[in-house]
Amino acid sequence: MHLIRRWHLLSQFDESMHDKVELYLKLWFESLTEVDEETRNLFLFNIKTEIENQIMMRSLGP
Repeated sequence: MHLIRRWHLLSQFDESMHDKVELYLKLWFESLTEVDEETRNLFLFNIKTEIENQIMMRSLGP
């Protein structure tokens, strides 16, 4: 997930990367739809908890 966010941020600042990032994200989401529902739900739950943990750590301060 970190890689996707980094690529997205890069594409905002570097126009030459924009098409590559869009293609990568499209491929990533298409791949996610190919897996069975249980695996997809576990994967998405893992991403959700990772984001929640990052938010919690940032809210604790420096």
